[in-house]
Amino acid sequence: MAFLIFLPLFLIFAAFLLALLGGAIVALVYAIIIKKKAIKAVLFSASFCLFTAFALMIGAIGYSTQGGEYGTARKSDTLITSLASGDKDTLKSLFCERARNQSTFDDDIDELFAFFKCDSLITHKSGLGGSSFQSGGDHFMDKSIDNIEVAFENINGETQTLYYRINYGIYIRNTDPTRVGITDISIVVQDSNGNDTDEILRIDYELW
Repeated sequence: MAFLIFLPLFLIFAAFLLALLGGAIVALVYAIIIKKKAIKAVLFSASFCLFTAFALMIGAIGYSTQGGEYGTARKSDTLITSLASGDKDTLKSLFCERARNQSTFDDDIDELFAFFKCDSLITHKSGLGGSSFQSGGDHFMDKSIDNIEVAFENINGETQTLYYRINYGIYIRNTDPTRVGITDISIVVQDSNGNDTDEILRIDYELW
């Protein structure tokens, strides 16, 4: 969801507001109880402000770098670069443990690399959008990597430009750690205008 992009900034801003309000309340109470120790009250409230702001900012940064939109954007970049470079181990590591434990997983990954014909990656767009579902401690997202252009040398020795779109589902957070990671993926071959063709490969273990 688009508003998640601005959530870390909002949390940081809220941290300062809450710290300021909390510090003012503590200073007021402290000044009422110990009227002659105003300097100590100011120092105490300032320390309280800094501690509260620091704690909330750490939480905001943690969300943006690990579990939020920016975290999945980096996973999208890792996914497409590992796929384009033939790095199977890195690609496998992006999937959740339950997916990796499927009996057909290794064969499915081999099929994925065979389907995605690429000698070098030209460009791609890892968008921050996508649908999102949250329930309790679980957070699932559908992500898309668009405008993928790759160079591929065919059997005649000619270099072609091929076009793809990749969609995948991922649990960013889950109360079951074995579900955290990519749960399903599909690759669609496109034409030069960005239109989907009938060529598609989908791997889905229905773990969502």
